[in-house]
Amino acid sequence: MTRTFDHLVAEAGSVSAAGPRPEEVRRGRHPDDAVADATQAGLEVVDLRSERVRTEFHDIGAVVYFLRKVIWMVPGFTVGQYRDRLRELHERIEREGPFGAHAARFLVEARERADDRGRTDPHRKGLRGHSVAQVTQFSA
Repeated sequence: MTRTFDHLVAEAGSVSAAGPRPEEVRRGRHPDDAVADATQAGLEVVDLRSERVRTEFHDIGAVVYFLRKVIWMVPGFTVGQYRDRLRELHERIEREGPFGAHAARFLVEARERADDRGRTDPHRKGLRGHSVAQVTQFSA
């Protein structure tokens, strides 16, 4: 799921104010789906770890820094493009204090199945376009 700046700002509100995200949005990246993808790609899942994390922003500079470094959160983010929304968010932080954004993270450790070692093409596509070699290097 591609997130927008508005999604980030909406997450800054409390659950009671913004409401929980719809099921189809929450299932956009789910650990069970990642495990199924790894298995379908011929990998053996060794471990799965999940964590729900909260990032708290105390000023607008931290928001801008975060969005520039974590480029997949708001693809194409620029201060110029979001200047008005950034000003609104700055004023909100000044008025109400820091806000938190929640995210779910997971790590899948997977490897080639023992009976497949040495017989597979390490560049075959499997996990949503990632090669098996990339995945095994990531989880090593």
